[in-house]
Amino acid sequence: MPAGHCSCGVTMSVSSLTSVNLSPLRMAEWARPEPGSVVSLEGRLIESFASSAVGTERDHARINAMLKRPDITNPEVLSELQLLTAQYNIDVSLLNVLVRKTVTTAETLLRSS
Repeated sequence: MPAGHCSCGVTMSVSSLTSVNLSPLRMAEWARPEPGSVVSLEGRLIESFASSAVGTERDHARINAMLKRPDITNPEVLSELQLLTAQYNIDVSLLNVLVRKTVTTAETLLRSS
């Protein structure tokens, strides 16, 4: 797996990792567990959530950077900003639904055991 990629296929930079208080070494440990080790459902959930948080933070920073551009009134720039904002909204909403469904599933499994 190339550097800067996690097992879920999300590309991230070292600066993105430090912005959410994750060291690159710790992220590498999550992405590549030791051979023969068992990865818990909780561990996978944390890994996925962490990579999603990094991607969301990156998108948020990109939107904020666009807002500070001197040519923000240019229709092409506004169109790109609108697309980025819409995609950001979709991504955050999807993450919210997935986390809620995961918690519900875990609670159901715990009650049934």
